[in-house]
Amino acid sequence: MRLYQHSPDATKPQAGFTLIEMLVAMALLATLALISWRGLDAMSTARTVNQEHQNQVLALTAALAQWSTDLDAIIQTPYINALEFDGKLLRLTRLEGNQNETMNVMVVAWTKANLEGKNYWLRWQSKGVNTQGELKEQYKLAKIWSESVSGANLQNATKIIAIDSWNLLYFRGNTWSNALSSSDEESLDSDLLESIVLPDAIRLQVSISPQQALSGAITKDWMKPIAGGTRQ
Repeated sequence: MRLYQHSPDATKPQAGFTLIEMLVAMALLATLALISWRGLDAMSTARTVNQEHQNQVLALTAALAQWSTDLDAIIQTPYINALEFDGKLLRLTRLEGNQNETMNVMVVAWTKANLEGKNYWLRWQSKGVNTQGELKEQYKLAKIWSESVSGANLQNATKIIAIDSWNLLYFRGNTWSNALSSSDEESLDSDLLESIVLPDAIRLQVSISPQQALSGAITKDWMKPIAGGTRQ
């Protein structure tokens, strides 16, 4: 009887991975993980950009609708210009609601102001008032607000979108012309303004700042209701 019996599998190599194979596998897994992370990051970035674009489109659409509503509701009152633009600030007086609901009047201001290093298009509105003295006070307050806009005094104001510039053109005498008009605060008490001659149409031009989700130039025309035609 043999004390030792040779096994045919005794010298057979054990199954498994070598160190080099494990290092190669880990390198491949790391590469796949990196590619996957970059793909997820790209998807997340695209989603964020799309969401920002959608938010800005909605904000701008709402603002342009409000713009038309403000112009439609313009009303002339004594001593105060119902529509005045100085190149930076537009002030107008309008009914607070529709004519069937209320006769209160409020002042609306549109302007461009620097906030957090960017120029934004903003809209401000006063409370509704029903006396001439209160309206004059709100009219002057709109001017003061436009000259000192900051994050701390955005009450009753809406920050719409970052812009490079904005301008107005008036359509009168069958031609478009610059809407710039000078404000004469001192003469408000001296001349009674019985009626306002609105331009036949007003063209709004807004240049939206680049390097954001929404950019480019926007043009919107408003037509005076009594002039007929359709609004754009």
